[in-house]
Amino acid sequence: ISLNFLKITDDQISARLSQVCQIEEMSVDEDAISYIAKSSSGCMRLALQSLEKCYMCIPSVGASLDLDTCISVLRRPGSMLALNILESIVAKDVQGAMLAVNRETNRGIPPEAIVATLVEQLRNVMIAKSCAKPGSLLSVTGSEKEAIKRLLPKMSVATVLDIIQAAGDFSRGAASGMNPAALLDALVIRSIVVSHRNCNVEKEKSSEGKKDG
Repeated sequence: ISLNFLKITDDQISARLSQVCQIEEMSVDEDAISYIAKSSSGCMRLALQSLEKCYMCIPSVGASLDLDTCISVLRRPGSMLALNILESIVAKDVQGAMLAVNRETNRGIPPEAIVATLVEQLRNVMIAKSCAKPGSLLSVTGSEKEAIKRLLPKMSVATVLDIIQAAGDFSRGAASGMNPAALLDALVIRSIVVSHRNCNVEKEKSSEGKKDG
């Protein structure tokens, strides 16, 4: 007998978590609920356990559970982090990208988790670039959607694929025992290089097209 269960969506999990917070009179920020939902990988039980775990770690009585606390407790980077890194990459802002990465690793976030989130957001960018109506395929917050919109005209398909390939090289290097932090730094630098290169190629093609016209 083969049983195939449909994965619960992030929106469904968020709705249930919001309901629980209302019933239990728990003060939780919307970004925190969204983060817990995304971190649960479609498992409602894990989401509820994560909510309880994070809520017990609120630094002061009467305070709301915020995104920073959830990131600290669950040790997973926020989805906006990956988008911020991508925006720094297309802007050729080496310092900004490296600072964002180092800030998260200093908080105890594993480089592997940062790369996994980066690939997840690259997939979202690819969907947004390739599909006429990507909304139904994307499970992102409003702020993430705005960041993706900003990236669309700046990131070519070639750049997205090149960075995903670089992320694959990161995974293989980490699996072989190389230093994940050093590999992550190399991934960021490599991504900026390929983004800049692909941007120049696109400009050259555009100029040639205008001359031919």
